[in-house]
Amino acid sequence: MIIKFKVKNFYSIKDKQEISFKISKKDKLDNSSTNIDDNLYLNNIACLVGHNGSGKTKVLNALAFLLFFTQNSYERQDKNKNIELEPHKLSENKNTFFEIEFIKNNKLYLYKLELNQEMIVNEYLGVHKEKGYSFLYKSNRDSEGKLSIDFSDKEIRLTEKDSTRLNEMKNITAFSFLRNGKYLSLMAIENIIEKIKYNRENSGFHGLFSNYKEHEIAMKFLENPILKKNTLELMQDCDFGISDILIKEANSKDAVLGSLQKIFLKHKNNKKSFELPIYNESHGTQNSISLSVDLFNILEKGGLFIIDEIESGIHPYVVKKLISIFADEEINKNNAQLIFSTHQPWFLQDRTKTQIFLLEKNKELSTEVWRLDEMEGIRNDENYFAKYLAGAYGAVPEMNWL
Repeated sequence: MIIKFKVKNFYSIKDKQEISFKISKKDKLDNSSTNIDDNLYLNNIACLVGHNGSGKTKVLNALAFLLFFTQNSYERQDKNKNIELEPHKLSENKNTFFEIEFIKNNKLYLYKLELNQEMIVNEYLGVHKEKGYSFLYKSNRDSEGKLSIDFSDKEIRLTEKDSTRLNEMKNITAFSFLRNGKYLSLMAIENIIEKIKYNRENSGFHGLFSNYKEHEIAMKFLENPILKKNTLELMQDCDFGISDILIKEANSKDAVLGSLQKIFLKHKNNKKSFELPIYNESHGTQNSISLSVDLFNILEKGGLFIIDEIESGIHPYVVKKLISIFADEEINKNNAQLIFSTHQPWFLQDRTKTQIFLLEKNKELSTEVWRLDEMEGIRNDENYFAKYLAGAYGAVPEMNWL
């Protein structure tokens, strides 16, 4: 689970900003937070709210980028290709910084990354001991781009070939390289970064439900009947009028995937029934099924679900149901976490003050983030929905009414 995340100089974020899931014991008010031990309590849900252009998407992008890039840059990057990130326009000549603290297998870890479009500059991975964090490995490139890497376990050394390759591949993380080379297995930390899902990755979400997206979901249903069952039950709980989800093979073949699997949704009343292909269903139905599949995949093993504009094309009642699952101990047995952005203040009503993050641009045109409980005088029994709309917390547009 994520404890804290920090980012600096990433797109609209110029100065260091923090998202913290950590709360005190007295702030654990319901099942939407998890008691790790006597000294550590973590929220399962975080909600980002602010007006258009405040930077909500960029904060989510930053978290998704860090977790994905850290793990997969070795497989994804060409050694001659620039890293796909942008610093703030007023800090274009400065590096970007990330820091994340998390818990996995009952151990606390701290990961730091400093980089620019050309190279990884510094990297650090530490594990918490009695007196603080102790490094497992740390790497640094000097002014000429030459890499040095140190391991706390002196028996772990890169082969000469691997050392040369890592030195040449300036645009990949040491973490991804070490994992690919099985070095992380030697340190027993190969799988410490949990699975993530970001809805912006989904072709078909916030757009057309493509043949490839449909085939992908259909194959998941065929491979995992429990996933299909859970999705169907959720759709029925949310009153979509769906009695069954059917998978059928398409008549035509795709040049890449071969036989495409198609999804049909069965509807019936007391006397008759009919089937509709999913592309004939509403945009909201398509989005709800897509989100549900990703949601149950995350819940199955634990991890992080990142959703930008969670209410897009979906009725607020359905969204509230989706969010509430992360506060259901019977379903969320592996302490999966959800972080989402929204333009719908109604969703603030079910959150605690430690789960609400407000965002706005300051006079320097930089995104600022603060947690609601950081403001003085905020009570747990406040109507956050009404007070936010009234402008009591800030993070609302300054409208010039005609």
